[in-house]
Amino acid sequence: MMEEDRCLIQHRIRPFIERSGEEGEEEEESDFEFLLKSFDSALPYLESIGSGSQWGRIPFSERPKFVEEMTRFCEASTGSYREGKEKWLLLSEVEVGNSDPSLAPPSSWLRNGFVGFSLDSHPTYFSRGSELFKILDQVKEEGGSYFYIHYLVSDRRREGLNRGVGGRLIREVVGMAGSKGIGRIFCDCWGGNGGGLVRFYESQGFKSVGEFSVDGKHDPGMVWEGHLLEMRLD
Repeated sequence: MMEEDRCLIQHRIRPFIERSGEEGEEEEESDFEFLLKSFDSALPYLESIGSGSQWGRIPFSERPKFVEEMTRFCEASTGSYREGKEKWLLLSEVEVGNSDPSLAPPSSWLRNGFVGFSLDSHPTYFSRGSELFKILDQVKEEGGSYFYIHYLVSDRRREGLNRGVGGRLIREVVGMAGSKGIGRIFCDCWGGNGGGLVRFYESQGFKSVGEFSVDGKHDPGMVWEGHLLEMRLD
């Protein structure tokens, strides 16, 4: 069924689960498969807007090191609403109904994006002793805590149903931080193609606190230019 034959009803956000999706058209696609396919779906879109260097050209599902990294993150995040967990993986879903009421089922839930974040941990490419590492480490030295957003991805297979999903997921992280008394949220993003992605995060309440580069982050021999961004809630 084409997406234009559907009408949006409501949104919800739920934790990652280790089983197949809701009954219906996505029942054969597990949450883990959804994560990888969402990453893969972004590559043609990024290329089309002149941002192909953001994530490279090799499908994420064909990168063994990345698949292993995602597997570990998913395992750590499972059931992470319980106390003691330090990683969270939340999926956005949209309920859509058929524009023709004679069609069945009358509505279904479709996943359209996800966010993965952690407590007081950050990517290893911020080397100890660097200025950006000091910014992150200083929060803990002052007795505080922070969330770090590692992944924020919209499923480009859901064009028309994924509008605003990034902002909704960020607001979910902000709300969770507030409920836990966490005063800072950090993330990083690609700074190329005129800084459009940096401006998106700034529109969500983040501020760039420094720039950095990583050799071969997504494609061998390619230097990835990024920004570290911070949102202060305290």
